[in-house]
Amino acid sequence: GSVSMCVPFLDPNASRMAAMGVSFAAVVSGGDLTGRYFTVYGYEWSDQFTDLNDPNAMVSAYNVAATGEFTYPNDSAYQEVYVPFMQPMQLMDNQRYLFCVNTFDTDVYIGFDDKLDYTQNLDNVYSQPVSVVENSGTWYLTGFGADVTSGVSVELTTNLSLEDNTMNDIKAYPNPATTNINIPLSGVQGNGNINILDITGKLVQSLNVNVNNMITLDVSELSNGTYTFNLVLEDGKSSKFNVVINK
Repeated sequence: GSVSMCVPFLDPNASRMAAMGVSFAAVVSGGDLTGRYFTVYGYEWSDQFTDLNDPNAMVSAYNVAATGEFTYPNDSAYQEVYVPFMQPMQLMDNQRYLFCVNTFDTDVYIGFDDKLDYTQNLDNVYSQPVSVVENSGTWYLTGFGADVTSGVSVELTTNLSLEDNTMNDIKAYPNPATTNINIPLSGVQGNGNINILDITGKLVQSLNVNVNNMITLDVSELSNGTYTFNLVLEDGKSSKFNVVINK
């Protein structure tokens, strides 16, 4: 069945920010992560409650506001990966949110944190959800307990305008390409993610990349055709461009 590990979010000034994606780590029990598929979600969580002592505290009213997809290209067990949303998720003041990573593989374990104990936060200080778990459609508002919390994190950025956030002048070369493409990003450094989609919109490949003025990608395994490359950087900037593979 479905398993989701989630981190809740609520802020009175959330409209100043946008959620860009979700980070997590995973491992397969006695196996390999290669080819394993994950989905990340940003939910608007609309249940109205004051704190965990409120009888209305539950996960029953929620809507998907953003999604992202990731398939492990190799067995990167225990290593954190960043999965960007397809589009930045604009946030609203005083709105509850859940940011989750989901899998349907029963032998996959999504990372958690057992080094910090949040009992005081839950029982005596804030009394707000810290870690939320979904298992086959049933939601658990306190997850696995105050001492074992979700290792999922959400990437937030200043809520820039779409125009400010989009890099429109990216020209990958050579195009058409056969084995490699270069993506020039003058003055840009940091981490990001590239989703490669075929002409039908199907996700073909998802790659974590490190940017240092240039990205070079091996496209030798892609079949001939036109592909859309959706690049999202950790600072929120993004670009979408097409590349033709012709061998």
